[in-house]
Amino acid sequence: MTPGLRISAFALVLSVGAVAPASAQKTDVIVLMNGDRVTCEIQSLDSGLLAVKTDDMGTIRIEWDKVRSVSSSRTFEVETSGGVLWYGSLAAGDGRRIVVVSTSGTSTPIDQLTVFRISTIQKGFWHRLEGSVNVGSSATKSSGVGQLYGNFEIRARFPSYEWGVSYDSTTTFREDEEDSGRYTGRVSYVRNLRDRWLLLGFTQVESNPDLGFDLRATLGGGAGRNLIQSPRRVLQLIGGAATNREQSVEGTATTNADILSLVRYSSVTYDYPKSETTLVLTVLPSVSDPGRVRASFNAKVSRAFFTNDFVFALTVFDDYDSRPPAGAVNSNDFGYSFSLGWKF
Repeated sequence: MTPGLRISAFALVLSVGAVAPASAQKTDVIVLMNGDRVTCEIQSLDSGLLAVKTDDMGTIRIEWDKVRSVSSSRTFEVETSGGVLWYGSLAAGDGRRIVVVSTSGTSTPIDQLTVFRISTIQKGFWHRLEGSVNVGSSATKSSGVGQLYGNFEIRARFPSYEWGVSYDSTTTFREDEEDSGRYTGRVSYVRNLRDRWLLLGFTQVESNPDLGFDLRATLGGGAGRNLIQSPRRVLQLIGGAATNREQSVEGTATTNADILSLVRYSSVTYDYPKSETTLVLTVLPSVSDPGRVRASFNAKVSRAFFTNDFVFALTVFDDYDSRPPAGAVNSNDFGYSFSLGWKF
């Protein structure tokens, strides 16, 4: 390489190095209630926590009621507690107001404490993923009974919709007896509409020999509404229909049609340690087998320790079938577990 080419190549490297940091420079600004300013990249607001990415501290989460103002030239979807959606860049307003500036230049001031969710319109897929892993076990020497619990959840939020994948299993070990257990795998899709309305679609695969079935595959969906929608509390009611193919422990298979009713409540507190509570009740009266009613109740309470990414959790489940398949041991299956978990 000639000296002239070496100098040109060196100059090109310097220019690229100079441009790259500038292009990656974060320009969003967060002002806290105590007056501190944070230059960052706003990622999302969900469950009362504003996630921002900084150069020096990585990704941090700030309680929304500790934020005085936000500003960014990028485009966001902003949803209020009343279910109204706005699209545009963000600017600081008078008092505790956030101003959404649309692409046409229209400015809409919104009371900051009524903002329920903020989503980035242009955001990489991998940055949207969040989830948790929980593992727990117990054993009693005198009875020779041991139990292993595992749970995995992952979801991704996009403007106006989200999807999730979850797997939950409980296995019981007994001396001189065959192991028994239950598992549930689920894939769901939620479409958020205006005025707090939503659409739900899901598919689910589960097994619970104690309730008389080795395998049950379900496909269902419905519509619902968030009756309560605030940064720290959500109460959701959904109605719809579901159909399933059920394989009993005795080898017979049936196809069933059900009415779907679902109630979900979640709440979060952030004063250390952070605590989360989720309650889900699902009731499925049968259409194809009148008189049969299935119901499931799941509750999870978790508290953070060390950091908000590590949690100690109590999980409770109760599954009921008024007319279980032939071969069922019980019509009701109840259990609970303590576990350690990691959120990502």
